[in-house]
Amino acid sequence: MLVRDEWRTVLRSRRLEPMTDLRGAILKAERQLRIEDGWDSDSVGRRTAFFFCKKEGKRLITIIERYDPALPPPMGHSSRGQYRF
Repeated sequence: MLVRDEWRTVLRSRRLEPMTDLRGAILKAERQLRIEDGWDSDSVGRRTAFFFCKKEGKRLITIIERYDPALPPPMGHSSRGQYRF
């Protein structure tokens, strides 16, 4: 799970274990923490793995990605977790 700013900079990352309840245990809990901290947060959609929140002119996305955040993100709609040339 990653928290990114509007420039896609990773602000925080957390490795999730296999079979984790992504929507219930992770995203909804993260959203609630943001709300408690004063963020205005969108809801977690039925078929999404992310939500946006904003506070004092800042906008963040909390998202579940299957890519290693230490590597550059794949370009476009690529499903690859890393670049291979």
